[in-house]
Amino acid sequence: MTLFQYKSSGANSVGAYQMSGIPWFTSSVLALSGVIEQFDFPYATRAITVHNGNHSNSHELFVGVTENGLLGSNYFHLHEGETLRMEIRTKVLFLKTNKNDTNYSILAELTTVPSDSFPIITASAGFQGVG
Repeated sequence: MTLFQYKSSGANSVGAYQMSGIPWFTSSVLALSGVIEQFDFPYATRAITVHNGNHSNSHELFVGVTENGLLGSNYFHLHEGETLRMEIRTKVLFLKTNKNDTNYSILAELTTVPSDSFPIITASAGFQGVG
């Protein structure tokens, strides 16, 4: 007799990235300039939207998928008031700012791929251009 065992979606399960994502939201403030904030998602993302809030004195936001990327040059740069939408698969996101008290918002569209089954994205594992 054969027993059916359910297996969750894996990192390369195409269907998990084709359907609408499960919403994950946060809005807050990066209190200190130069300090890197890490966001760990419970499931791999299919897309992420980041908004750098409106400020009065040139707050910049730096977005990356590795901490080393933000320390180097592998990041995306948002000026105040700008929004970035990325259709990327990741289980973590990093933010850094150039000024104290920078407002931001994040919308992550999550898949059904558990984050512990998703690979660590790092240049040392062959993912070039991430840091």
